[in-house]
Amino acid sequence: MKKVFLCLIMILVACEKEEYRFPAEWEKHDSIWLAWASFENIKGRSSTDVQMNIIKELAPFVKVDLLVQSDKEIEIVKNKIAEKKIPTSHITFHVIAHEDLWMRDFGAIFLKNDKTKTLKVADFSFNQWGYSKELTADDGIDVAIAKKLNLPITKTKLIAEGGGWETNGQGVLMTTESVMFQRNPILSKEKIENDLKSILNIKKIIWIKEGVPEDRQATLGKLPDGSYVPITTGGHVDEFVRFVKEDTILLAEIKEEEVKGNEILKEGRRVLEETYKIVSKATDNNGIPFKIIRLPTPELLYETISDEDEVFKTLQSFEFKDGSKLIKGKKEKIILATSYMNFLVTNGVVLMQSYYKPGRSKIFLEKDLATEKILQSIYPDRKIIMINPENLNIGGGGIHCITQQQPSLN
Repeated sequence: MKKVFLCLIMILVACEKEEYRFPAEWEKHDSIWLAWASFENIKGRSSTDVQMNIIKELAPFVKVDLLVQSDKEIEIVKNKIAEKKIPTSHITFHVIAHEDLWMRDFGAIFLKNDKTKTLKVADFSFNQWGYSKELTADDGIDVAIAKKLNLPITKTKLIAEGGGWETNGQGVLMTTESVMFQRNPILSKEKIENDLKSILNIKKIIWIKEGVPEDRQATLGKLPDGSYVPITTGGHVDEFVRFVKEDTILLAEIKEEEVKGNEILKEGRRVLEETYKIVSKATDNNGIPFKIIRLPTPELLYETISDEDEVFKTLQSFEFKDGSKLIKGKKEKIILATSYMNFLVTNGVVLMQSYYKPGRSKIFLEKDLATEKILQSIYPDRKIIMINPENLNIGGGGIHCITQQQPSLN
């Protein structure tokens, strides 16, 4: 009788676990989480300017939960937002200490139980995209958020970031080997896959080999054109391949005629076409192939950095595998982590990254408009809003990287 009782408990626990799932981004949200930037990557190029644009555009559609460092900073942020005539009625402030602003990567990963209308948080470990040998202070932010919301937590020692995967909301996950293996070098692919399936309630994983060159691990050193990458992730999928519907994958594209002997574009095209081969063979849980839509890739953009800039100081602390060094007093060139794929989908709106400015080539405008048209065709019931993300791109990410959605229970 005792054995039967224990078996029933195990079955109930298993059923409860099955009921939680990892929702797709295009499902309804209760809020979008951000963390107020605490420093500038390049002097005079404030990330908070982009954050305020995001907060402004989200106002008619969804609430915002904003992390700040202190009660004093709440007033500072409120004043800055008021100067831009941005409403604050949709913002909830949370005093949670944070070192950086990349909420997609260390913020709470919410899992949803559709039957009980409840959420829980999947707590992954965070070691600053593999640049730190230890877990960083931002590793605890997801737990702090869960406690603020009084949500249960499922803990794993697996090191991973929210920008490193995509789900279709129906049990399929995409991620890259280059990220997951670098973060968890002592674990086998089978162990990583089993852990991801277990904690996120995933049935199938599509393994992409690697990310685009502008997002490769910064410690490798200079790119072929002599530029450095900023503090990049080593291959997050939200820079180049995304689920946009349960049955549809969006993949960046560099056309052959765009390469024109450029080694970075050549390498980028190789990665994207290899990815195309992988996703074109992939199927959902019913064995049905995914539809694939291609999206333009922005023109390459660069910035000059000096030892006054935070990104310079961080790169200077690295031991590059190619032996290169950043020298105090000498300016260097970095390539921006530009991408049309780093958009945010939420209630009634898509926040799209755009790059045209007066004085730039018309190709920037043409690509912006082509991207807008494709995204509008994918999300006809949502408004597409363009935001220039370059002040984020110089830090290695974009709009999607600094936001994290909280699913709605209604």
